[in-house]
Amino acid sequence: MICEPVMGAGGVIVPPKGYYEKIQAVCRKYDMLFVADEVICGFGRLGKWFSYQLYDGVVPDLMPIGKGMNGCILPVGGVVASREIAEVFERDRWYSGSTWDGHPLVCATIVSNIEAMIGEATLVPPIGHHPSGVLTVLPGASSWKSGTES
Repeated sequence: MICEPVMGAGGVIVPPKGYYEKIQAVCRKYDMLFVADEVICGFGRLGKWFSYQLYDGVVPDLMPIGKGMNGCILPVGGVVASREIAEVFERDRWYSGSTWDGHPLVCATIVSNIEAMIGEATLVPPIGHHPSGVLTVLPGASSWKSGTES
């Protein structure tokens, strides 16, 4: 089951309370993988490092990541796997590559961006909330200041 914890492409749709907890329970019951697509919402855009962390007990098996890794400076993407999934790839490794795998410039932008986020505490502060606890409204957006300004 592939889900965006907060759907961006469809108009920033926030799921009802308990939705992802129930989805994950169904996935576990029927031995299905739960994939949390964090390409848009990952890397601090909703107040946590990853948006799936906003939901109690939800832990993805696979987590596609992208844009937020380097602040959209250069095209980048990846997949984070649970230990169980990663062990399969370690045991039954399939060696392949791409022309741009591990490009040093892209890797440098990822490291720099994450170091800055950690050092400057730049996760988006959860200002307005949906009852589910997910950021949906930014009150006073024209005069909003980051959580690090006084």
